[in-house]
Amino acid sequence: MADKNYGDIVADSTGISEALLLRSSVDNSRLTGVAAGSVTASWYRQGDAAPTAITLVALSSANAAWASGGWREISAANMPGWYRIDIPNAAFASGADWVALQISVTGTFGFDIPYRIQSAALLPDQILKRDMSAVEAVSSAAGRSLLNAIRLLRNRWSTTPTAITVYKEDDATPAWTGALSTAVGAAQITSVDPA
Repeated sequence: MADKNYGDIVADSTGISEALLLRSSVDNSRLTGVAAGSVTASWYRQGDAAPTAITLVALSSANAAWASGGWREISAANMPGWYRIDIPNAAFASGADWVALQISVTGTFGFDIPYRIQSAALLPDQILKRDMSAVEAVSSAAGRSLLNAIRLLRNRWSTTPTAITVYKEDDATPAWTGALSTAVGAAQITSVDPA
């Protein structure tokens, strides 16, 4: 277990399970005892010609290993109406921006959920490996933005006895300046105060 369901689903993720609550369409009560054979499920990916049916298989327990199309009631006594379904890996393959899952059981409100499929490159990698020269295209970055903070680490900067200038990614255009304080009789910098 990790962060597979944190935000969007990362393309080519495997072993995704979903928990869902089945309620009666007659009186809204929680339905227990729904077997895999009573469930119709399918997924539809962006660009597909038609939905893909999911062949459901009964899992031996609520914490059984993931199995494509796995289905199991979690606990009729302690969590009535809650079920686990294991979504086939092909639903989250790269090549589509989204996939929709639909589960139907006679006499229930249907269960429908769309998933956005994120690039296989995780968001932290996309941020940390991004060329910062491509970030600030329209307007100046906010004074205390992350972009301006990391410019001091990577871009050109220069100092005078009383000021520091940090440059943009071209190492020529000033991004921000700050006042410098130095100790009397010493050349070291003791603080930076961004403007």
